[in-house]
Amino acid sequence: MLSTAQEAIRYADTKLGLLLTAVAVTAPTLQDHVLWLTDRWNADSLRAVATVVVGGTGVTLMAAAVAFTASGLMPRLHRPPPVDPQAEREFNRFAWPTLTNATAAELTALPNAEVRAEAARQLIALSGIASRKFRRFAIGLGCAVVGSAAVVLSGLVGHDFVPRP
Repeated sequence: MLSTAQEAIRYADTKLGLLLTAVAVTAPTLQDHVLWLTDRWNADSLRAVATVVVGGTGVTLMAAAVAFTASGLMPRLHRPPPVDPQAEREFNRFAWPTLTNATAAELTALPNAEVRAEAARQLIALSGIASRKFRRFAIGLGCAVVGSAAVVLSGLVGHDFVPRP
């Protein structure tokens, strides 16, 4: 089960990385769109105002997509408060800080019940990490999709259509 939770975290990291790359590829276009929107800022028509509002919303949502996606890729462990203060001081085979100073005899001396309890705590922690990563991916993806649609819509609304002769 621990390997499944770790695999889910790697899968979420991959999805977050791909989404961040896709949004980052649009950054030069968004920069041009912001400059295009500032040109329309001084216009007096309702069409110009709608263009700036919708386009600004789209650019803001794309920035939010970057923020949510990047925050999902950040270090992912939030240490929960200790349930039992005595348990925090005890050695276990999964705790990284104590594991660096452990001897082989200490590792094999742990009872099976302790190992199972620690594995269950680690599974709960890893599941929480995977859940946070997928939630941030979903929010980032939603912001990216709606933001892209708003940018395209503002381009269509604000574009000066000239009929061809």
